[in-house]
Amino acid sequence: KECTNNGKITLDDTVISTSESVCAAGITGYISNDDGYVEKCTNNAAISVEGTATAMDCFIGGIVGACNGSIYDCTNTVKGSITSLIAAKTNYVGGICGSSNQNSKILRNTNRGQINYHVNATRDGDDNGRLSYIGGITSCGRGEVSDNANYGSIYSTSSAKMIYIGGIVGIAASDAPIVMKNNYNDKDVVLESTGKGRYVYVGGLIGFYNYASGAAVFDFSEDTGSILGTIRCNNCEAKAEATYTYVAIGGYIGRTAGDSNV
Repeated sequence: KECTNNGKITLDDTVISTSESVCAAGITGYISNDDGYVEKCTNNAAISVEGTATAMDCFIGGIVGACNGSIYDCTNTVKGSITSLIAAKTNYVGGICGSSNQNSKILRNTNRGQINYHVNATRDGDDNGRLSYIGGITSCGRGEVSDNANYGSIYSTSSAKMIYIGGIVGIAASDAPIVMKNNYNDKDVVLESTGKGRYVYVGGLIGFYNYASGAAVFDFSEDTGSILGTIRCNNCEAKAEATYTYVAIGGYIGRTAGDSNV
């Protein structure tokens, strides 16, 4: 609580090549308990992760890498840029949190750090980089993500098979209630695709939103979110030989599925 990081975080192949899972963040790499939390903390330093990973998962966040708990009133400053050049099989990159679970609350946080994400699935192996989630606040949003603001541009060059990018959340998907209210994205969301992906979703707030039958209605009540940045997908082409191919871009949401109500 009320802590500040001013030291640059760097991970390279020395660590990455021997790890099954990688978590990197300005404050806490991993919050494992549901009742754990980070509050009123600030990251003032760049985070850089680069290498060819054998890891199944890589979680990178300005404040927390992977979060089973909650994050309140934290700031990733403009000095807290995030650069990810790693190709784990699944990559989660967020300005505040790499990924959160269905019990998490990500509330009243601000990201000002730019996110630069690149993965070359062809270079790093066909299976690596197959799933890429990127969000200005959190890449994978469950539980509640409310009253957050993103002022950091998101720029991705990727040949990943499936990529989900959102100004606030890359993907919001759960069989439990999801709540998102009063989130604000001020900067550009840009994907420069360098290959053919099966699924490409880009949204000003959410890349892909899906919840299973029986979950509570996604809360888009009142002022759910505002967007001032540009949303752009360059050279995005679905893989022709795939069974299902999608390229979906939206001012608010790239794609909705399941029992989604907006």
